[in-house]
Amino acid sequence: MTTEVGDKLQSEAALPQPVRDLLAAAGKARAQLDWEQAIALYTQALEQARSSGQLTATIEYDLLKERAQCARMLGNTTAHDADAQDMVRLAEAAGDLPRQATALIKLASGGGAAGVIAAGQRLLEAAIALARRAGDRRIEADGLVELARVRGDSGQTDPMEPLNQALLLYQQIGDLRGEARCLTLRGMPLSRLGKGDQARCELERAFELARQTGDRVAEARALNVLGIVSTDSARKRDYYEQALAVNALVGDWPLRAIIHNNLSLACAVATSAVCCAAKESIAA
Repeated sequence: MTTEVGDKLQSEAALPQPVRDLLAAAGKARAQLDWEQAIALYTQALEQARSSGQLTATIEYDLLKERAQCARMLGNTTAHDADAQDMVRLAEAAGDLPRQATALIKLASGGGAAGVIAAGQRLLEAAIALARRAGDRRIEADGLVELARVRGDSGQTDPMEPLNQALLLYQQIGDLRGEARCLTLRGMPLSRLGKGDQARCELERAFELARQTGDRVAEARALNVLGIVSTDSARKRDYYEQALAVNALVGDWPLRAIIHNNLSLACAVATSAVCCAAKESIAA
């Protein structure tokens, strides 16, 4: 099987061969960044597993999680949130606290109707409480990071407190990917506080951790924020161009749009500055 979820599913249940074939094909589609095809294949796998009578709640949850991730990469928040809501329902019915927490975090991260600031904070606070009850520090940290992102988006609440808590948890359990994501999110708040040198240091650390762990999305995000906090126009554009090149390898289309917009703005500002300088020179 070509995907991690496929290997996991085979160990949990004797799925029919046609379902295993569909999961293998979905893995190949994902490797080719063909998210729409992967979604279609996961949908077929769900339907065939259901009709065979071998679709357990665990398998359904895992397949919904994979399909939701593909929808997120496309920027399809409606499909993402629908699958996340079904994940919450399945985990609640099973009384599985870690899976409930994970599903709530995914639902809050979608950016659709469930991503409204107040609703997102409530979902994440519930997820963090569930993770603490389950004693799962990684999921707790994931929830804290997402809570910080929502707070940062609102612009009304300081995101640093949950980020500080999350960073400590990730470091305690040795989760380098989580640490990279957390450090990236700390970059902009630190810069706004006038701590530009610390922001750049942490973002460079995030970039190295992302490369070390092979997390291309985290690598692109770190480069994007390095561009945002940079005060040098040439370096700013270089960071954005690097971020676009890395993101092209993973096909995160919403992230691509953000980076491309930042690059366009940086180029426009640089062009305007050159024009102003030229006018001043002529006037002199």
